[in-house]
Formats: sequence, C-alpha cells, structure tokens
Amino acid sequence: MKAFKNISFLWASSISGGGLVFIAQILFARLLTPFDFGILSTSLVSVTMLSPIAGFGIGPFWLKVFGLEGWQGKRWLIPSLQFVCISSLMAVIILYFYSRTDTYSGKNSIILWLLPLIFAFVIIELVTARLQLEERYTALSLWQMIPQAGRLVVALAAIFFSGELYLIGAGFFILALVIIFIGLPFIIGMVNSNMVLAGHDRSLAESVIVSPTIPDVFHEAWPFAIAGFSFLIYFQSDLILLRWMRGAEAAGQYNAAYTIMVAVYMLPSVVYQKYLLPKQHRWAEHDRERFITVYRFGCGVMLITGLIVMAVLLASSLWAVPLVFGNAYFIAGRILLLLSICVPVHFLATSVGGTLVTQNHMRHKVRYMALPPL
Repeated sequence: MKAFKNISFLWASSISGGGLVFIAQILFARLLTPFDFGILSTSLVSVTMLSPIAGFGIGPFWLKVFGLEGWQGKRWLIPSLQFVCISSLMAVIILYFYSRTDTYSGKNSIILWLLPLIFAFVIIELVTARLQLEERYTALSLWQMIPQAGRLVVALAAIFFSGELYLIGAGFFILALVIIFIGLPFIIGMVNSNMVLAGHDRSLAESVIVSPTIPDVFHEAWPFAIAGFSFLIYFQSDLILLRWMRGAEAAGQYNAAYTIMVAVYMLPSVVYQKYLLPKQHRWAEHDRERFITVYRFGCGVMLITGLIVMAVLLASSLWAVPLVFGNAYFIAGRILLLLSICVPVHFLATSVGGTLVTQNHMRHKVRYMALPPL
C-alpha cells in the first residue's frame, strides 16, 4: 500500500510537471514561428545532449554504490564531485565552441544564454539521486517540479515581453541560476553526512578507510555516462539532424510531435527511474526473489499499458495535434501517428532495462544502448 501511494504521488507530480512543460511547449509553439521554434528546440537539445558529459552518470552511480556499500559509499562523494566539476567545465567549453560554429541560426542563436543549464542539469541529477537514496518521494516530486514550472514561467514571461528569442534565452539563464542556488545546499549536506540513507545502518557511516581517486570514479561511472549519452543520442539527435538537413521549420514540426511522446514516456520512467531504481540495487544484492518477482510483473504491466497508450495515440493524433498546437502544426499529427507505434516497445524496454543497471550488468546495458544510435 505504501509503495502504491509513493508511486501514485510520483506519477501525479510527474504528470503535473510534464503538463507544465507541455503547456510551455504549446505556448512557445504558438508564440514563435515554426522556424524560431525549431531554433529554440534544437538549442535546448544541444544543451541536453551534453548533460551526460557534464554529469557523467554520477547520480545513477551514487544509487549503485550506496545500494552496494551502504554508508561506506560516502567515500565516493568527494572524488565524484571533483570529477563532475571537471566534466561540467568540459561540456561548457564544447557547447561554447559549438555556438561559435552555429552560423545557421545567425542572429537568432541563443545557445550562449543556455550555458548555465549545463550546471543546472548536473545539480538536478545529483539532488535527485540524494532524494532517491533517502526515499523522500514528496521532496523528490517537488524538486522535479522546479525546472518544469520554471519553463512555464519562462514561456509566460516571453508572451508578456513580446516573445523575442533572446529574451527566452535570458529566461532560461535565470532559471538555471535558480536551480543551482536551490540545489547546492542538498549536495553540501551529503558531504557533511546530513542525510538519511534508507535501508542501511548508520553505525557504519564512519568506518570508511580507503578513499577512491578521481580515476577510480571515471572507471566506475563511465558505463552510466555512456548509457545516458546513448539514450539522448537515440531519442534527441534526430531533431538536430533534421534541422541541418531540412531546416528549423521541419525541426519545429517534429518537436511538436516529440513533445507528446516525451509526456507519454514519462509514465514508465517514473516507476523505474524515480521509484524502483534505488530499491532494485538493494534487492539485487540482498533479496533476489523479490527482484525477480518485480521484474516479471513489471514486464507484463508495461507491455499491456504500452499497447493501450498506442491505441489512444493512433485514434487521436491527426485531430488532436492541430487542435493543441495550432493548424500550422498539422504535419506534426502525421509524425505522431508514426511515432506512436514505438510506445509498447519503449515501455517494455524500460522494464527490461531496469534490471541491467544493477550489479555488474551495466556494461552489458551500455553495449545494447550504444548499438541503436550507431
């Protein structure tokens, strides 16, 4: 009953947050031309695709190492934070040089305004990991809502201030600073042991002897970084490629359909990435029977749910997309019709993939995830 309550709360907050992002995307799409909407979308995707380089999978790595070592996992905090500072700086440098070569957008380029989002994405990932380790699902839900609500605020401000692209970029700049300001105390609290690690004995918190190095962090965390990068390459690189091959307007049409798919894919991700992930690491080590039972049950539920959602999208895509985004996005309805076929496969893959992040299976998952983008 407690599990159902926690999942329901996470689902409700994620759907609410996703709804805020969805509304923001609609406002951006209606405010901007498809060309400018395409520039905004591909600029945000460019930043998002660099976030795995910046965060380097440290958040998911924390879930694994604390699930395995309990309080002794605290020994990884300092070197992993040192490493993530270096990786974040590298991502910012890459994004800066990319912005200098982005002559396609011309005066409409807003990538430089989005640079602080790199650090914000890292903070979001690390704070999320802490709240999952503490099983503070209410706080996790509220934390998830901050960037999503912030995007809606940026959209509303853009409408009020005439909707120029550079003003939207400035809005995301301010949003990134707010996220960093709110999230940093959570990270500092972890370093100072000001946290509650669910399912582990705190008496072992001070028994750490061996401290890992930054190269040790790289060796252990790289599979999580590659997995995150492969995921984004597979799901979002097509938007950038489409912009360069067919133009920003085509990218804007595609992104309208993709926005709906993101909202749909949020359903399984809440269960497996927000609720079950820290538990799966613990069960894989200490309760194999429960681990296997949850895996089998989850696969069946995800497949059936995916088929139902696909049927709804097939029945509504052609009329719902123009109704929501405007008649200028009629082509996006046809795109969504094709994308909906992927829903059952993605739902089932999320369930299966949830088991591959545990123990030493992460390297196998990286291989499987790297093949489709290639």
